[in-house]
This record gives sequence, C-alpha cells and structure tokens, in this order.
Amino acid sequence: MFERLYKLKSEVEIMLLQLGKDNIRESFTNEKLTFYFAYLVDIFETINNLNLKLQGKNTNIITTKNSINSFLEKIQLWKRRVNKETPNFSCFHRLNELISDEEEYICLVGLKSIVIEHLDCLTDEFMRYFPNFFNESWKYKLISCPFSANVDTLPDTFQEQAIELKNDSRAKIDFN
Repeated sequence: MFERLYKLKSEVEIMLLQLGKDNIRESFTNEKLTFYFAYLVDIFETINNLNLKLQGKNTNIITTKNSINSFLEKIQLWKRRVNKETPNFSCFHRLNELISDEEEYICLVGLKSIVIEHLDCLTDEFMRYFPNFFNESWKYKLISCPFSANVDTLPDTFQEQAIELKNDSRAKIDFN
C-alpha cells in the first residue's frame, strides 16, 4: 500500500489541491516528510520480501533461520552505511533517488539518526520475535551440518550415531 501511494504521490497531491485540503497537501509535499516516506516504502518492501521468503512449501526451520539471520546482517550493513560522515542511503533505492546533491544531505541529518534508531528497533523486535533462533542448539547444529557437529555436546543417546554418521562417506556425498 505504501508503494502504491508513493507511486501516486503526484495524483494524490492534485486531489488534495482540488479538495481544498491545503494543510494535508502541505504536509504530504513537505520535502523532509517525502524523504521519510521514501524510506518507509523501501523498508516495508524489504520486510515484505522477507515475509515471502518465510512462507511456502519449501520453507523449513533452516531456511527460515537463514533468511532471518541474513536480514539482520543486512540491517547492520545498512546502519554502517547510513552512519558514515556522508550518509550512504544506496540500500534504500527510493530514498537514494531523492537525494541528488550536498544540500539534501544536510537536510537529512535528522533522517540519518531516525533511520539508525528505526533499524535498531527493528533488530530488537526481530530478536524478541525469534529469540530461539540466535542460540545455536545442538539440535540445530546436528540438522544443519551433521558432519561437523561436536559429538561431546550431544546427548549420550545420539553420540554414537553421530560418530557413525560423521564417518559415513556415502552420507557425506548424499548430503552435499
């Protein structure tokens, strides 16, 4: 919905003008708010893409964990880029398109801190929603990479079977 509204921004501005909603139109066309809106459209698009990766027939705990970890790592990359002396907003393509010269970077000093704060909050929320994804249990290690699992960390009932599996060259070929 954000993306659609963003694409129809000119049309919405005309409609607000025709309806005499000048105060709403002024807010809607405010340059600073336009930057914020572009950022929101970009971040929601990214979250929607992640959401699609987390659904479907071929999704399992391993692919889900990989997708979430990848997303969180991207957030850290975005924060490093945005936090530079001259912020790099290239990871947010709509926002980046709006930024064309140094003067607009000066306008974005406030946006820089808001984006970083938002990305921090987003990270915290993911950590809260998926707390078990970030502590590597022996079960996850055994499932995701059975040939390199530390046998000593496994329950006694699995240790001998894990040793057999680690030394099964045919299973290694099939696994890869």
